[in-house]
Amino acid sequence: MGRVSSLSAYYSGMQVLLTEQGFYDLTYRYFQKAASEGVVYAEVFFDPQAHTSRGVDFETVISGIHRAQKDARQELGIESGLIMCFLRDMSAESAMEHLHMSLSYKHWIIGVGLDSDERENPPSKFAEVFFEARKHGFRLTMHCDVNQQDSLLHTRECLDQIGVDRLIMVSMCLKTKSCAWIWCIGGLVLPSVRFLTITWCNPLPPKRSEV
Repeated sequence: MGRVSSLSAYYSGMQVLLTEQGFYDLTYRYFQKAASEGVVYAEVFFDPQAHTSRGVDFETVISGIHRAQKDARQELGIESGLIMCFLRDMSAESAMEHLHMSLSYKHWIIGVGLDSDERENPPSKFAEVFFEARKHGFRLTMHCDVNQQDSLLHTRECLDQIGVDRLIMVSMCLKTKSCAWIWCIGGLVLPSVRFLTITWCNPLPPKRSEV
């Protein structure tokens, strides 16, 4: 399944999420599965724009997820952090609006990210949003998929213009010497799917959710 078709399936499937209980149930089921596989710490991404654009309140989304985090910690022994992602194929203005929405729940969120369709949606489109997020103390992460249009350019923008704390899915970067050199001197962490624990490149310990 291609990148765009998998995203289409993802967005189609989430149409059933309408209530706080629905977000709780989905999140807690994830933690149950993770616990069965020995996971003890997880960083969970969520896309509020994909829900608010359907008329679901931001509070409904994050409250259901946060309640599941608390129960998973107490009942399953899984610690977790929450990362709010902006959708690349929506406007920077919408991303900024949702960043401001999140500030009332800042103590529940450890960082912000960028996901969805990369085509003609470079990281630099959201530079102002990420600069603002850093001012509020959020850690920054982005993914740059392999074999996508302008993948290497997008990776460079993450490093040079945004200054992210973490990059995900950037194996093509290591095939380009100049890009790999920036990665090395920047001390960025490139997590592998083999690893369940994430280490941020900043010498400070990662911010934890106050659950």
